[in-house]
This record gives sequence, structure tokens and C-alpha cells, in this order.
Amino acid sequence: MKKEIHTTPIILIMALFLTLIIVLLQSAAFVTFKAPHHEPGRKKGVFAAPSDLFTDRIFSIVQPDSAQSRQIRFFTNQTAERIKRLHHHSRQERRQIMDSLRQQLKPILTDDQFKRLESMALYPNRNDE
Repeated sequence: MKKEIHTTPIILIMALFLTLIIVLLQSAAFVTFKAPHHEPGRKKGVFAAPSDLFTDRIFSIVQPDSAQSRQIRFFTNQTAERIKRLHHHSRQERRQIMDSLRQQLKPILTDDQFKRLESMALYPNRNDE
């Protein structure tokens, strides 16, 4: 007489074990990537603007006291705006340069080659201004 092996308990134990491992790995990742310093009185949001991320990074490095926070925020917000404008200008200039390249290559390439060139990632966010 052959003894039957019930696989259901084994599968449940393995699933529980894998779940435990996943939870532990996620916890370890959360501890490794610390949340940025949060200034008291400032709203917390799921998605932060780039200027907020920049400011949060500065705050996490400097760790200002409450008296310094307002002054630091003023300067970091100004700097973040300048960086944003620079990035926007740079993106526009890069787009113009790539459009120029595309026009230079158009007479040389076959229609199929030109279509492939346009479809590749040289032109991400083409309509993005």
C-alpha cells in the first residue's frame, strides 16, 4: 500500500516562506533608501515637484534648524527655478540641433531609414515644451 503525499500544505508553506522573503526584502529596501528630510509645517505629497525634490535634497544634507529653514527654502526655490529654466532652454536647443541633423540626413537616407531614424529615441518628448 502506497502512502499518499498531500501537496497542498507544502505549497502553502512555500508560498508563506516566499511572501516572508519578499516582505523582508522590501523592508530592507525601504530602510536603505531613507525618505528625505521633511520640513515641519510643509505638506507631504505622493508626487513632489522637481523644485521640492531639490529643496528636500538640500535640507537632507544641511539639516537646518527651524530658524534657518525659511531662508534656505527661499534660496533653494530660486535656484530650483533657475535650474528648471536652464533645463527647458537646453532641451529646446537640443531639439533644434537634432532637427537640423534630421534635415541634413534626409537627402542621404532612404524613406525606410528616415522613418526608423524618426521613430528612435532621438526625439523623446517631441511635443513637450
